[in-house]
Amino acid sequence: MNHNHLGRTLPTLAPGPRGAFAAPMTTIAKSRKNSTACTSCKAAKRKCSGRPAPCKACQTSKVACIFDESLDLRRKVAVRRTQGELQHYKGLLTTLFNKIRDADEADTHKIVEAIQCSDFEDITTASERLELPSTEESSSDSSSEDSENDSESPKELSDPEKTMRLTIERLCDTPLYQVPSSWTYCDADDFVVSHLVSLYFTWDHPFSQILDQDLFLIDMTVDPDFCTPFLMNSILAVAATYSDYPKIYAIRGIDSSRGQDFFEEAERLWKAERGRPTLANIQAVTLMSRFLQFQGQRQASWLMLKQALQLAKDIGLFHSPRRHWGSHMPVRTRHVYAVAAWGLYIMNSEMSFERGRAPDLEPPWSNPDTACDYDEGIVWCAYPRFEKDDFQELPAQLNATFNQTVLLAKIAVRIQEFLFKESWDMTKSEMEATADDLMNQLRLVIEGLPASEVEQRELPHVLLVHIKYHHTVLLFFEYLWDHQRMEATPEQIRSYRLEPAKKIVEYLGVFEDRFGLRRVPRQMLEPANRSLLALLVFIEEEESWEPMIDLCRFMAACSTRFVLAEQMCLQFELIIKASNVVLPQEAYEVLKGRGVNASDWL
Repeated sequence: MNHNHLGRTLPTLAPGPRGAFAAPMTTIAKSRKNSTACTSCKAAKRKCSGRPAPCKACQTSKVACIFDESLDLRRKVAVRRTQGELQHYKGLLTTLFNKIRDADEADTHKIVEAIQCSDFEDITTASERLELPSTEESSSDSSSEDSENDSESPKELSDPEKTMRLTIERLCDTPLYQVPSSWTYCDADDFVVSHLVSLYFTWDHPFSQILDQDLFLIDMTVDPDFCTPFLMNSILAVAATYSDYPKIYAIRGIDSSRGQDFFEEAERLWKAERGRPTLANIQAVTLMSRFLQFQGQRQASWLMLKQALQLAKDIGLFHSPRRHWGSHMPVRTRHVYAVAAWGLYIMNSEMSFERGRAPDLEPPWSNPDTACDYDEGIVWCAYPRFEKDDFQELPAQLNATFNQTVLLAKIAVRIQEFLFKESWDMTKSEMEATADDLMNQLRLVIEGLPASEVEQRELPHVLLVHIKYHHTVLLFFEYLWDHQRMEATPEQIRSYRLEPAKKIVEYLGVFEDRFGLRRVPRQMLEPANRSLLALLVFIEEEESWEPMIDLCRFMAACSTRFVLAEQMCLQFELIIKASNVVLPQEAYEVLKGRGVNASDWL
């Protein structure tokens, strides 16, 4: 063959694609397949853009967008799910066998009766409601391999309360609110989600209101704009701190992991929102800030709160032209926005005071009365109930407590501006006159709180208003005397340090006598810690010993649930060590034995 001839007749080839760089393009260009469509798109038989919620179709049509992972039938996902279920049922059968083997006839009858009870959907749900012994207790004569596994996590298995092996009586109590688990992707069934929402509206919402309880529960089934998966997961994360269900632990047996899965899901949804300023997002970010505070991450909590405040400013809750909030807005909707605005204002004031700075936030332009207008028919009762008639339902008094908390916050902001801005340019006599005037304003607020002895005993959020008053007094004069170097007489020190601390201990005692220390609202931690520090000044006086012992026991009990409380205990121990102060022996033993003897106090 004549190769020279071929070279003259054939056209020059165009350069081909560069092989070294072409291969990755096929992977990048490959279309992503959604694992499963949302329930709304499945029902409408339309194309779904996939996660995160809401998908484009649901966002356009303004309907609830819920992805159900149980409908994902892909082979790998199904295999993982089947493997997890098999492991779960294997552990369930082993635990039930050990329980029945070691139980007497009466206990065995209770187990069988509980499993057959019509209130339980299946054996799994029934077993979770039984008070089962730890694996360590039921496998004393098992193989050496089981003993080795038990020794790896003695803290997890040594105390049944750690993993909430609850009694039948306690778990027979029905949650106050029924909420479907479809609001979250986390591993939680309808019962657990309903349980957590009930805990939130019992032990957190009345103490730091950021949303309207009635409207939220209605919007949960009607209006996806005011109840979103992001807001719901934030609520579940906060509420999980008050629960002991095994499913709410991200890491089994680790107390600080309560609600972490819900929080991470809320974080993912917040990233998907891309900073969109909506009321639900403001409320959700505020609750995320609260969760971080539970975890002792104060700086992260502060920064998260600042995000919520900026979102609130963006939609005009603080200094927007009022034309956006005219008569066209329904009265009840104005109320919901007012609750969020004043709730943020209160939280910002409290966190700023604890950090020793002025809040730098103008009050919301809405009238506080707008946030307190609606309270019809709302009752409060401790949940869960241990006995049917253990706690009675009472009018919640949410409007009265919220209104008094707003008034306290306004005066606290005025105190902060005086301490951290104005006092530097004042004479001593001017500072004394201003301090006396502010104290008189504080007294008027607390005297205006309509609280009978029954309300003080049965409504813990009424107790909290009184605690906040004395906490404000402690902070006020601590900064005035210790940081402003203003002199005080011994009588003033007793009146504004010892007496407020003792009153806080008294109210905490009322709470403990009625509700115990298993579920202490987080909002009581800072006042308790500040009172503990105030009592150190009077440690030489026998009068302070009993209140200090009670506070040490209170903080030690809370340290099993809140990382923040454990940090406070550690800080208190460091202060004691550095100052060479000798505590009462019982107080010392309580602090030393926290986490070990906590079940004796709960």
